[in-house]
Amino acid sequence: MIIPNVSNDGRCTSCASDDWKLAKVIVSSGTTIVDTESDGGGFGVSAGRGGLGLNYQGMNLDTKGTLKTADVDKYSAPQMPPNYNEKLSILQDCHKQISEARGGILKADAYASNRLAVKPGFFDFFKDSNFEDWRNAYDKNVAILETFRLYEVNMALWDKTRVCNRCGEAFVAANDKLASERKIAIPEYTFDGAQRKCPFCNSYVWKTAEAFFDIRIRELQNESDSAHKTLVKAVELANKPSGGFLVKIQKFVTIKPEDAQKEVERIESQLADMRKRQQEGIELYPHPDYGKVRVCVRCENLYLLDTE
Repeated sequence: MIIPNVSNDGRCTSCASDDWKLAKVIVSSGTTIVDTESDGGGFGVSAGRGGLGLNYQGMNLDTKGTLKTADVDKYSAPQMPPNYNEKLSILQDCHKQISEARGGILKADAYASNRLAVKPGFFDFFKDSNFEDWRNAYDKNVAILETFRLYEVNMALWDKTRVCNRCGEAFVAANDKLASERKIAIPEYTFDGAQRKCPFCNSYVWKTAEAFFDIRIRELQNESDSAHKTLVKAVELANKPSGGFLVKIQKFVTIKPEDAQKEVERIESQLADMRKRQQEGIELYPHPDYGKVRVCVRCENLYLLDTE
């Protein structure tokens, strides 16, 4: 499709002619554009020996200009996108993805302060891939709808495009240009909570700092208690006489005391680190802000939103 110039007075922007045809008429009818300017002449009467005679004075029948056949490709309508008939379905998908994300935000918010959760991110629903998949699907659909929007604007513009009968220039009246700029109403990916996400990794899944540290410390404490019990059993078994066959089998399949000790030390180190992080959070965000502090389930960073 040719990009038309914009005429403020409705005349050709190239030669100021007001003789034009719509591009769609030219394309549909195969009309030719003729520019003809011939020198003037006239017939006269002359007298001679044979009597009166008729002749042409100043005769010049050469056509000044060119017979132009409209270039159908040049003035043709914009090409319809191959999946344009799916516009309604794609729009509905956009609304669906926004609705699903909105529901996900509400559930994530409800999950945020839940101290009964076994640990952050335990439930499949709260895997970040859900939110990422919804947003990626939405962005993909919007990219398609943008091509539809451009097509509709260009189609409306082509519908009003004029072609000068004198020089073949394509142009459109300013008012027609303005009227052609209609757009598909693409839903915006925004809703309550859409911007309330981790500033470090953009995860939507979070817990309050109070709930997060309560859960993690309680979980690590349970692991530590279990690891200590395992260590005690490993030591007791290692100190048993190894004369019996069953004892030998038990020693073979049971963790060695040194490995059990390493596991205790590993968990104790994590527990100490978690308690340290909890204290740092309290010092960094003293009351009353600490009650609003979030911990990202994905990257475990602490943050306080400006909106809270």
